Formats: sequence, structure tokens, C-alpha cells
Amino acid sequence: MLCVRVAAAAPAHDPQAIVIVLDRSQAMAGDRLPVAKAAVLALVDNLDARDRIAVVTYDGLGTGIAARLAAPDRDKLAAALDQIGAHGRSGDLAEGIELAFDQLAITKLQHRRLIAITASDDVGGVRSVLDRHADERVSVATIGVQLDNPIALDVLNERGQVRLVDDLIGLRDVLETLAQRPPIAAPKAIVFVIDRSGSVDPDKLDIAKQIVLDTIAKLPSNAFACIVAFDSEAVVLVKGPARERWRFRGALDHMTRGGGTNIFPGLHEAFELLSNFSSFDKRVVLISDGDAPTDGLAELVTEMRQSRIVTSAIGLPGTSDVLAMIAEAGSGRFYSSGYAHIADELLE
Repeated sequence: MLCVRVAAAAPAHDPQAIVIVLDRSQAMAGDRLPVAKAAVLALVDNLDARDRIAVVTYDGLGTGIAARLAAPDRDKLAAALDQIGAHGRSGDLAEGIELAFDQLAITKLQHRRLIAITASDDVGGVRSVLDRHADERVSVATIGVQLDNPIALDVLNERGQVRLVDDLIGLRDVLETLAQRPPIAAPKAIVFVIDRSGSVDPDKLDIAKQIVLDTIAKLPSNAFACIVAFDSEAVVLVKGPARERWRFRGALDHMTRGGGTNIFPGLHEAFELLSNFSSFDKRVVLISDGDAPTDGLAELVTEMRQSRIVTSAIGLPGTSDVLAMIAEAGSGRFYSSGYAHIADELLE
């Protein structure tokens, strides 16, 4: 089978959503706040109409939205920033970050950034806020501006990037670096190879089906997906755009079990399918209990890896060591438990 993909001219970068959390307390008095606002405006000059930006503020009196998440408009943003003064007492950065997450929840853009600019060392509660939003795939960074106690921000290092600015002249460069455009991501092509043999009982099969559906739900709209089922032989159940989720759900609903177990035909079928996607980020996800012959598997997966195909393996309860070997040979991940959070990691 010959598959031809003709790609339209790609944009220069993937769009991104950025929310700036700006400290408006007295700690930002003097040149600090004006320089920070100028840095934000300079950042806007590097965005285009597909990007989104918002500015939220905080001090000891509370939080506010200076500019809601929208396409970059320099004049409107400049007018909004002009209304911000450094006059309140030091506030709770955690509340500002929480409000920023609310703004980012509005957008469906894949690349989302939260950048806090603060001259205060009051970071109590920030870690718990970031932990609460850990599954939202938001890049978080904090810029500490001429802090009296810079060590206070060390607590945030494990939750994102922290940059300290002593020279205000460098603030603009630091902000631009943290907001660098994400590289253009190659479209994904992913083949799920599911064991439906007699050794996979209905409960195990339900686990496999849910993993597939959860992962497809997180794929971008331009991704290609395919489901290959195998027992002693392999068959393609469904393939096509990942956005057509109902087709994949329907195919899984009608999948039956029975027969012997031979992983090789399933992986070989996936290899053949992905050979037609030269410019894609190619993945294979094998889901099985691993109770199968191993002849030729290591050689096949190595050949797949040499063709830039990453093979991961998910071991259903009672799995054997075969799957760990396959994942290692395929430069992928291996799971034998903790299925709830697999989907995000498989697509990294």
C-alpha cells in the first residue's frame, strides 16, 4: 500500500500562549516596574497573530487581570500596562499564578507558558499551586528582580525555571529567552499494537482499550493513528486522522479476543504502516501480557529504531520480561503499572 502525504507550507513556528504574572507591589517601585513593563512590550513585538498573551497582576490587596488572553495588540497592551502602578504591599505570588492558570485554561493551544516577574520573596503557597496544576503541561518560569532574599526562590527551582536579575538592563533579554518560540513539532504517527489473544482476559483488554482511547484523546488534530490487533496473526482494525476518535472507539468496541500469542506479526505490521510516514514523529505502543515467543523481536525492534520509530511497551497485569526488552531495544518507555498517567508520557 502506498500512502502519499502532501504538506502545506509550514508556518515559522508553533503558536503559543503566554501569561505574564506581574508583581505590582511596592517591591517593584523605582525603575523595576517600568523596566518590566517595557520588557513585556518588547516581547509582544516578537509575537504574531496566532499567538496569545495575557497579563495578570498581584499585590497584597489581591490580583487582577490587566489584559485578558488574546492575540497580541501592542497598543492595547501598552494602555493596560500604563494603568499599573507599584503601590501595594507585598502580595501572594501563589494567587497571581492561580489566576494565570485560569487564563491559560481558556486556550486550546498546545504550547502554554506562565512567566512570573517579581521583586518579592513571598512565595508561600506557590509549590502547592504548581502541584495542583502539574498535569496541565504548562511551562512555568519565575524572574526574580533585584531580590533582597534571592534564596527564597530556590523552592521553585524544582517546579520550573528560576532566573535572577540584578541588572535591570538584562530583564528584557531574560524574558525573551524564557518565552522563546517552541520548535516546530513534527506531526505524530502512532500505531497501537494490542494483544487480543486468549491469555488476555476481559479486564486486561479493557485496560488496554482505555489506554489507547486516553492517548488518542491527547493527540493533536494533525496526528495519524492506527490500531493493530494481534493473536497468532495481526490485523489492522482502524487507521486515519486521530481527530476521528469515534472510529477508534468503535473499532475497540468490536474487538474480540482469542487465539495464540505472537507479537512479531503485530510489530511488523506497525513497521510497514509507519514506513510511509517519513517526516512524522513515529511511535509504536505495544500493549500485551508478553506471554509470547521472542524469536526475531529484538532484531525487528532494532531495525524499527534505526528507521526512527520509537517503540514503547505497556505490560498488562502478569506481564513477562519480554516487553521490557522490547521497550529498551526500541528506545521507548516500559510500563507494568500506574496506567492512569501513561498517555501524557507516551507523547513526550
